[in-house]
Amino acid sequence: MKKTLSKFFATAAAVSMLASVATVVNADEATVEFTTKAVEGGVVVTGVTGADDATEITIPEKIGEADVIGVADYSFVGIENLAVINAPASLKKDFIGNVAFMTNRSIKCFINSEIGKDATEDDVVLYIATKLSYNGKTTDWTADELKEVKDKVQAKATLAGVPDGTSYEDAAIIMLQNKDKMQLSADTTDKLVVVEATVPYRDVKVNAPEGSDAATIWKEKTVTLTGDANADGTVNVRDCAFIASALAKKQNDKLPAQSDYNEDGKINVRDAAALAHDLASKKN
Repeated sequence: MKKTLSKFFATAAAVSMLASVATVVNADEATVEFTTKAVEGGVVVTGVTGADDATEITIPEKIGEADVIGVADYSFVGIENLAVINAPASLKKDFIGNVAFMTNRSIKCFINSEIGKDATEDDVVLYIATKLSYNGKTTDWTADELKEVKDKVQAKATLAGVPDGTSYEDAAIIMLQNKDKMQLSADTTDKLVVVEATVPYRDVKVNAPEGSDAATIWKEKTVTLTGDANADGTVNVRDCAFIASALAKKQNDKLPAQSDYNEDGKINVRDAAALAHDLASKKN
């Protein structure tokens, strides 16, 4: 598995210097500052300040005299409307986090596709227990075990600074941005890294020189959800209706490639039927 930024920082502690705020650049005519961390060979972007309303961010090739060679996980998550990231050729793959170019909307789309927009607290607890293989299991937990998961998640949320009443999507974003505060075990961290590696980039365009590490990674991560015909980041009954409606109106050009749910190379009513069948099966 690709070496993650967090593990690199642990092994490179001897040559790394503490974070600093440097280089003021322009993004949507707004003045922004990049928070960075020094590593061997240059600096890694760890965050951005002053760009709350920006829709486009340009990462510089240099900050001061140092080459910008990496971007840490969740560096841009706090920018609500971010749609475009311009990445330099100086970025190196070993210094680009699994979710370096992730946005708020990307994370929410992923969470909703995994758990559902109308997920209950119990649904979230079950999802976390499954992903963590809690107590060595992926199913059949007792009520006491699920309560333990819930209590532990709430404790970690408190450590991460999640306010009371926060939605589970927003809570997840805050917790991911503050992983270092949550005192996660090595085993939990490793499992989280595995999940992060599967999260696709959505609603963000990364412009990078052809053949550069940043361009290659972005292409690998911009996968689509099979069945997400209306491209809203989730797969549900609305996609069935979207496919059926477009076919009835002979507007096949409105159906993206991921509408081919049964993956037979054609987009037709069979895809809507197969998707509806699978969605119904999941409810039973």
